[in-house]
Parts: sequence; structure tokens; C-alpha cells
Amino acid sequence: MSHPFQVLGEANKPFLESCRHGDLAQIKKHQEAKALDRELLTMGLREAAQGDHIDTMRHLLNAGAKPQSPSVVDEVHSVEAVKALLEHGLTFETRLHPLNTVPLVHLVKRDDVRLVHWCLEQGADPTFGCPNAQSFNDLEKPDQSPKKGSGAVLGMASRRSSPEIVDLLLDHGANIHSSNVLHYATCRKDGRALPIMDHLLRRGADVNEFGYPAFLHFGGTPLHAASYQGNLPAVKWLLEHGADPGVEDAQGSKPLDLAALEEEDEICDVIYEWTRLDDTGKADYRR
Repeated sequence: MSHPFQVLGEANKPFLESCRHGDLAQIKKHQEAKALDRELLTMGLREAAQGDHIDTMRHLLNAGAKPQSPSVVDEVHSVEAVKALLEHGLTFETRLHPLNTVPLVHLVKRDDVRLVHWCLEQGADPTFGCPNAQSFNDLEKPDQSPKKGSGAVLGMASRRSSPEIVDLLLDHGANIHSSNVLHYATCRKDGRALPIMDHLLRRGADVNEFGYPAFLHFGGTPLHAASYQGNLPAVKWLLEHGADPGVEDAQGSKPLDLAALEEEDEICDVIYEWTRLDDTGKADYRR
């Protein structure tokens, strides 16, 4: 069964293509031909943002498109585009439904130093976002309003951005000890996990920090995260930098248990061999 938005998009391809190309004349013709509801206008705004067509964005916003849509903010990649959204009701503390995020979480994914620096200079708070989970029950709560003291922005930067973005956030008040930064860095699939982990360690990250990133329901250390994600280079890096493979998560599982659960045989071998070489008197974690 097709998603309602997909059906809406298929039925209005000419309008959305006009938005994608920033063709204001054609957009106005579509508006004259029939009334366009807010959802369709917002879909058009997303297309215009993707192409960085600022005049088109402002036109659609004036017509009623929603600046608070996370799918729109996800496509923004210039200061001028952010300005357009801010002029029409978005703020850096706006809660973006249904993802329960704030704009800066989305903007750091662009890995654009100029864009993030501008947002921070305009007052965006890198500690404002979804509250940090302190237990499994926190992860299960359906409605947690963003607030100060969050590590969501820095966590996303660790997962998707460069060391320069991480430094910007830290220099503007982000807390490296409440953001699960190494946990999220192990999620990287772009070949940049180890360089960002090196940088985070230099900035004070703890290789044995226990946290509750969204993908670890029972919490754990960065080694739990890397083992669960199947990131063998990150597992080796963490062990070499002092990660403790004997720490248990809230359910009593060690990193080796998670690797075994995910059938990550190489990681199981590495962790087992590391513990055996480290202390031959330790228990065989594979039992």
C-alpha cells in the first residue's frame, strides 16, 4: 500500500518538479489552476530547499508551507536557506515533529563549517535537544520535549560530521561527557570512524563511558556499540585505547555477547583473543 505522501507526490509531479528547479512562473501557474494544500506546499518547499532556490522557498513559505518540517530542514544546505525558514517562524528551539529533534541536529549532518558556525553565532544552543536517556525506560518514553543539557547535537556530529564541526560545538558549550560521542562514532560507514574517534579522544572522550544511545536499548560502552554495529576497526581501536571488554550493559551482556548475537565472528575472535592475552585467568566470554 502506498504512503499518502507518495500518492500526493505522484499526483503532483509537475508542481514538485517546478519547485525542484526553482521555476517560480510555473509554480504560480499551478497555484492559479487549483488550490494547493499545506502538505503539498511543504513537499514543494523540501524540493526547493534541495536545490537551494531561496526565492522559491520564500514564495512557498508565504503561501503556507511549513518551515517546521524535518524533511525540509534535512534538505537545507546554505545560510540563506536557514534565514528563509527563520523569517517564517522556525527557531533554533523549534521541536520538529514527529522526530522530536531540533534544527541544529539536522544541520550538522551537512558537515558545513560555515553553516554551523553561522547558526551558533545566531544563538543556536548546541546543548539543546532531546534529553539524554539515563535508562532503558527513558528510551521507551514516547514524548520527551527538547531541553538544555542534551547531547543530541554533538552525538549527531560525531556520527555524521568532521572534527571541525565537533570543535565548533565544543567551543560553544557542548559537553563531550554527555553525548555518547564515541558510541555514535562507531556507527559511521564513511571510512571516517577512526579519525573522528582519535579526535574525540584528544578532546576528552571516555572510551568506557556508559550511555544509552538510541540504538542500544540496554545501554553500554562504546565497545558495546561497536560490537553491536559490527565495526571491527572500531572494536580494535577501542581495545587498543583502554576499553574494558568486561563491562556489562543493563541486561548483563558484555560486548562479546552482542557481537555473538549479531553473528560478528571476527569481532568475537578479536575480543576473546584480547581478553585471553590480557589476562589468562579471565573467564572464557564465549561460553
